[in-house]
Amino acid sequence: MPCRAFEEILTVKPGTAIVKRALDIGVSLMGLVLLAPMMAITALLIKLDSPGPVFYPSQRMGRNGKPFTMYKFRSMYVNSPALHHPDGSMRVDNNDHRVTRVGRILRLGFDELPQLFNVLKGDMSLIGPRPDPVEALPYYREEDHRRLLVRPGITGLAQIAGRTDIPWQERLKYDIEYMEHQSLWLDCKIAFYTILEFIPPLRRRRFQKEIYPPEANTIAQFNCNSSVETSHWLNPFGMPQPQGEDDDHH
Repeated sequence: MPCRAFEEILTVKPGTAIVKRALDIGVSLMGLVLLAPMMAITALLIKLDSPGPVFYPSQRMGRNGKPFTMYKFRSMYVNSPALHHPDGSMRVDNNDHRVTRVGRILRLGFDELPQLFNVLKGDMSLIGPRPDPVEALPYYREEDHRRLLVRPGITGLAQIAGRTDIPWQERLKYDIEYMEHQSLWLDCKIAFYTILEFIPPLRRRRFQKEIYPPEANTIAQFNCNSSVETSHWLNPFGMPQPQGEDDDHH
């Protein structure tokens, strides 16, 4: 199947985009208000647990490649080395020496809570492809730039599919899949499965079959001359990072 033109991927109606942004603002604002006490306690525990800042900021690529600062609660010791697997994944074991005691709890997903500020500002959406570091841009192939056509999100299809348990080439396929089928209903399903991620027995159980009927699944059809399965797209996280905090690590 020939590679689709960039503009053909974005099938979201203008009205849907407006509603999606309104939901982003409403949910993020409500979340910040309701979670403020817990976030304050979390910040205190981080300071008491290990020396260093409460937040871990990183420069990420937003919509159309515009850089922005994304925030997370720090879950690792300061100056921890980055550790990446040959397939591009960034799995972190429960006993990883780089993770602080408080960080072991935060990495269940709570470290992403500061990104509600990014959603409120308009840098991110609640649902969408995870934003890559700005250092990754030189490694993008032409077709990889499609990820930058939409506002990045806190969680997305790739995150409920396996997060760092799947290689980067596979995550790219899920991102394109989301862009081709994005809708408010799909966002609701992704949000639902994200909540299930906090319940270990229910994690990633048949999520893909539930979200997409077999006839609608285009992941296997995605091909742009050189397929994503054989992609030479390099893992941008192979570059040194100040602290070793990784993305989508849960």
